[in-house]
Amino acid sequence: MDKTSPYYHQVALLVPLIVEPAQIQQGLDIIAACFDETTQA
Repeated sequence: MDKTSPYYHQVALLVPLIVEPAQIQQGLDIIAACFDETTQA
């Protein structure tokens, strides 16, 4: 990982063109849980 990149502190989300709203919500829930774990550590 290149820590000198201007994009180092960004998370890229690549969602397929055809996706159900429930799948998007599930993915966002997973990401939120990851952030929660990180802030609690």
